[in-house]
Amino acid sequence: MIIEAKDLHGDLDVTADAVVVGTGAGGAPAAAVLAETGMNVVVLEKGGYYQAGEFTGDQTTMLRRLWVNGGFLATKDGAITLLQGQCVGGSTVINMCLSWKPPAEAFDRWREETGVEGLTQESLRPHVDEVWRTVNAEPAQRTHINRNNYVFEMGANALGWDVVPMARNVRECQNLGLCLFGCPVNAKQSMLLTYVPRADQAGARIYAGATVRRVLVEGGRAVGVEGELVGRDGRTSLGKLRVRAPIVCLAAGVLETPGILLRSGLRGRGETAGRFFQIHTHTFAYGFMPEPIYMEYGAPQSIAIMQFADVLGRKGPGFIIEGLGVHTVNWSMLVQGFGQPYEAQVEKYRHAAMADAILRDRSRGHVELTDGGQAVAVYDYTPEDRALIKESMRRIAECLLAAGAKEVVIPGSRFGPISKREELDAAAEGIHPAKALQALASAHLFSSARMAGSPEKGFCDSRGEAWDTKGLYVVDASALPGNLGVNPQITIMAVARKIASGIVAERKGG
Repeated sequence: MIIEAKDLHGDLDVTADAVVVGTGAGGAPAAAVLAETGMNVVVLEKGGYYQAGEFTGDQTTMLRRLWVNGGFLATKDGAITLLQGQCVGGSTVINMCLSWKPPAEAFDRWREETGVEGLTQESLRPHVDEVWRTVNAEPAQRTHINRNNYVFEMGANALGWDVVPMARNVRECQNLGLCLFGCPVNAKQSMLLTYVPRADQAGARIYAGATVRRVLVEGGRAVGVEGELVGRDGRTSLGKLRVRAPIVCLAAGVLETPGILLRSGLRGRGETAGRFFQIHTHTFAYGFMPEPIYMEYGAPQSIAIMQFADVLGRKGPGFIIEGLGVHTVNWSMLVQGFGQPYEAQVEKYRHAAMADAILRDRSRGHVELTDGGQAVAVYDYTPEDRALIKESMRRIAECLLAAGAKEVVIPGSRFGPISKREELDAAAEGIHPAKALQALASAHLFSSARMAGSPEKGFCDSRGEAWDTKGLYVVDASALPGNLGVNPQITIMAVARKIASGIVAERKGG
């Protein structure tokens, strides 16, 4: 049963065997596993409940409905845009459908960095396989490689670079290109269509418009959560919220999960709540082709250039280039320059081709609370990552030129559009050193309440349970010990299933 706060007409005060906070890639699979074993489960989602008929494709409307802060969430200094969903289904409703199995290299790094045990490729494999089937992940077919992605495939082939089709979690995709705004034909197999219905069918009570402020703790054990009910606008208070349960699973997102912990006074023995925050930085470059590209049509992302990856057996510097189709509102915000040069580029939208690079950052930041109690990320780059940002933009530009682009723009560079490969090095070196003047974003956030082998290195143990608060589990990307180097939704779902399965096994044994 999915209930919206606006339909409750008052406070919510209930009890359950378990409460799950969040319905995205972490919360929905965890809730389904718990509910399907017969547990009385309450699921709380801060965002609204929207279905395919409400996904209108209107860019500004859907950004306000489905995205945190309407797509304008950023780090504390405003330099890095953080792209996160806020609705039943979470970011899986508004992502690009990309599905990668976790690289073996990630598990090795995590063990070396944090001492985490029990989180291995072998132990996760059955959960990965189950998730892969449930969300129908399969490699993109030729019919799903639109003109924009084909430009980058051509450029990569001309340069002799390693390029592969990416897997996407879709069924009968109609190539509408509306992935960022909710799929109006239910092709995207997000949590909204997969694990949320499974939890619902198993008897879970799912509440939309339910904002959790803090975890309730008694005698060192989690006993529930409290917060408030809000309208679909995310602001209008409709009542108080209180759920009593001996098992609390946090999957509120990599900012809000540690935000809840910090507001609850649960900082961890090593002050680890909010520490070790990490991202995949997304950089981009774009160019103008002689022929129209219409990059907003078709699957936005379907091919990956693996030449520079440092995972899945590759030995590159650490980024993947993925074709990226954006719509007019996003385009108008991404185009570089002012005045007439800006206007000239905007008018050439139909001829534009764009890709982004997914960097495996080495940098670490943290999540803290503002004076008003809001979670905010603080993040800066190591010299190594600053060099990687420049290199990734340079390589995207190189690929565009190899594909026949007449002009290429490297965001943040003091150079305007370039047209020759001889200009690439200077344009890349001309990127402004201040990250606030670069074009940086991330949709992949990690590790703000991570699993580790000791309480000094992470908030949770390898089962996802807080070291110092029994019954409190972290089941979203906050729990991952670090970033992956590939798009993370499959890994997040699999880890959530693994943690939830462990909760069930322990409960049966106890």
